[in-house]
Amino acid sequence: VRFPEYLNNPQMVLRKSSGEMRVDEFHRWVEDLQPDFQRTLLVNVSSLATSSAVFVSGASEIPPKFVVQLDVSRFEVTDDGSAQLWASYTIPEPNAKVAKSRVFVDQISESVAGSSTDARVEALSRLVRELAVRVTARLAPPES
Repeated sequence: VRFPEYLNNPQMVLRKSSGEMRVDEFHRWVEDLQPDFQRTLLVNVSSLATSSAVFVSGASEIPPKFVVQLDVSRFEVTDDGSAQLWASYTIPEPNAKVAKSRVFVDQISESVAGSSTDARVEALSRLVRELAVRVTARLAPPES
């Protein structure tokens, strides 16, 4: 999982309707966002996948059937009360004789129920869960 540099800080980010970004100095993530996001996504995919072995690349000696490379371009709340997660990811096709991959782009958004930090975090968590649902569904080989 890769994140844009503007999210690589301990503060939460709010996108204003003008396109400006506001870093919220008073509301911070408990830990670095990238590893926390990756772990949360992994837990969600693990709960949805038919395989019992889901892990971060390089964290196991089991050869992976799939390697998902994920680039997050947005993970924030907007000032109009919308949580947004934009991500693109690549999934290699299993058993392909020639290396082929499928690329997916998801732009997921959801209304935030309230203006509190808790409501924002809950909405962002639901977006990670929805991304896990989409990634897991796409791990199945495409139909011919």
